[in-house]
Amino acid sequence: MSVKYFWHTTVALALGCSSTPVDVGSFAPDNQERFSWIEEVACAAGPQLPIVGTWVGYTDLAPSAARSTEVRLVIAHANGKRICGTITFGREAPPWPPISDSNAAYPPDLVNKPFMSFGNYLDTLEGVPQTITNSRVGLPRVTFEAAYAQWREWCSLQTPYPCEGTGHESQYFCIPASGSGTITPRITHKDGVCITTHGGEQEVVDCGKVALCIDGPCSCTAAKCAGPPKWTTPYDLVFGGDSVEGSGLHLTRVR
Repeated sequence: MSVKYFWHTTVALALGCSSTPVDVGSFAPDNQERFSWIEEVACAAGPQLPIVGTWVGYTDLAPSAARSTEVRLVIAHANGKRICGTITFGREAPPWPPISDSNAAYPPDLVNKPFMSFGNYLDTLEGVPQTITNSRVGLPRVTFEAAYAQWREWCSLQTPYPCEGTGHESQYFCIPASGSGTITPRITHKDGVCITTHGGEQEVVDCGKVALCIDGPCSCTAAKCAGPPKWTTPYDLVFGGDSVEGSGLHLTRVR
């Protein structure tokens, strides 16, 4: 798929017990907003710009096999500094079910048998809205990033565990994890089962949960886990009347 996801920390299962910031360009209006979601009240304050509305069209970027080329951009609020809304690729999918088990993968179809990385799982999604974040407005040009916010609640329900035996014990994950004196966590996948080692003991963990906790949307500290916008796609759009062009998108206002 040609759409590029940026992970704001190092993207690799083998680097699970160490994280390094990645420079993703100058999209953030300030550093404080780069790793946080935009609250809607921040976009709703002040006079609203004429770009508020729904824009539909297509992308000429090659979609994955799971997606059509349809695109829907919904700008719910927009002032002189920020915009809030969603962007959706492909035919609209039903909403995800409520979280029923915080120890299992979410959504339930993220079963990871065989094991699938979080990035590869994102490539299978169609019709799931991505939330706009990290925006900058200077009409007719608007830049922003978009990420899936559906894991925010799931991540907040997780328990943080320190990564043991790696020399990076300040790193925390939402599954028990440890290394072998290196930065590599001892997580193995065999016959559809994922096994982690923690406190010298082996423990079977949901493979989907491994994908979410090691290289996925969750970030943990000693106090809590959260789901900031880590995996993002950047957009640089130009609005002109009732049309939008940029980043491979061709959109027209429908309301």
